Amino acid sequence: MKCSVLFIFYFIFFSFFVCFYYYFCLVFVLFFCYFLNIFQNFKVLPGCNAAKRQLWE
Repeated sequence: MKCSVLFIFYFIFFSFFVCFYYYFCLVFVLFFCYFLNIFQNFKVLPGCNAAKRQLWE
């Protein structure tokens, strides 16, 4: 009984951890691409387009 409760707790914690880092990385990539676009005359990288599409949809 105790093991299953511990497993569920770890699963919830791990999924929250992954989601937090996923969104943090997404925001970081968007800011990085934004500043990169300013310096590169608004040449948009394909990865940035995908990140923007994922964030706004």
